[in-house]
Amino acid sequence: MNRKTFALGAALHAALALGVATTAQADETVGKWYVTPMLYGTWPSDTYRVDDDFSYGLAVGRNFTDLVSAEIGYLHGDFDPRPGTPRLQLDSFSADALFHFYRESRVHPYLKAGLVYMDAERTPGGSDALTMVQGGIGLMGDLYTNAARTAVVTLRGEVKGRWTLANESGRQKPDDFLAGIGLQFSFGAARPLAAVPVEAPAEPTPEPAAAPPPDSDGDGVIDANDKCPDTPAGAKVNAEGCELDSDGDGVVDRLDKCPGTPAGLKVDANGCEIEEIVLRGVNFDTDRSTLKPESIAVLDSTAELLRQRQHSTVEVRGHTDSVGRDAYNQRLSERRAQAVVDYLVSKGIPANTLKAVGFGETRPIADNETPDGRAQNRRVALQFTTSVPAP
Repeated sequence: MNRKTFALGAALHAALALGVATTAQADETVGKWYVTPMLYGTWPSDTYRVDDDFSYGLAVGRNFTDLVSAEIGYLHGDFDPRPGTPRLQLDSFSADALFHFYRESRVHPYLKAGLVYMDAERTPGGSDALTMVQGGIGLMGDLYTNAARTAVVTLRGEVKGRWTLANESGRQKPDDFLAGIGLQFSFGAARPLAAVPVEAPAEPTPEPAAAPPPDSDGDGVIDANDKCPDTPAGAKVNAEGCELDSDGDGVVDRLDKCPGTPAGLKVDANGCEIEEIVLRGVNFDTDRSTLKPESIAVLDSTAELLRQRQHSTVEVRGHTDSVGRDAYNQRLSERRAQAVVDYLVSKGIPANTLKAVGFGETRPIADNETPDGRAQNRRVALQFTTSVPAP
């Protein structure tokens, strides 16, 4: 086959296929990585004395901008010898820059230029390492773009030449000519779509403002949606117009003098607990009032609760089980209650809001005949009492 005829035919075939089959805009590939398997008709230099044949290879690259992409490639070809010449195998590695034009159109051309390292091996015979430059021209067009615009298949055709700069053997420097076609598979995040300008509609003639719906108690919730009419002025309400009860104790925040009540405890009209709050996890060394390390986290949380209730007073109550003499247990419960008070004061709780009280073994909450019951009876609890006037 005449090399010029083959080259022209391959190039025209690639251009025709691109122009007919392309249906997506090429700029969907910008910013994406790609891989490109290629098949080339290859015409080695006459200095090799081998027949023309095909080469195949793979390129990996990235489209950096609308104008520039870069790739590295590998190309392999086996060529039948002419009489008196060994068989030739060409393996080349290349690094190229591609310069794109009219990328917004359905089919766009590009120029290609780069460096090539090639190993020319004769069988039988030796090998020759060549350093070359290459350049060419090609056409691209997208065949398919998925719905998410993250994958694009592009048909690609190109013609290029390779010119030797240097070879190890010092023999004549060969030049090659190639024409190829392949599919380029691009993948990566989709580019943001350009905003389509929309002409603003003509402003309608303003209609008279309608009267606002009634809100009789002025809490910001209209009467039609207000499930709690006649809310006092200034009270904070929810979307239904009812006053907030942040701790869910049945006393609204406006009247609650003991915010942060633990769930399930009975409270009085001021929102303060009627029952004791047992400080679970506050423990002491046996027969001592020394706090164990695991008690610290519980007491730190207790201090946070007391800061919310800075206008309330609280009894810190110590209790023991029935093991031991009554008088000893009474004094032990007092010392333990005082140890908790001292710790809370060290965390910034005013001393005048705390009172240490010991009840010894007189108020059990479980059976003292079992180990579990005795463990429950050995406790420290809080009891909120009267309010302290706000400063």
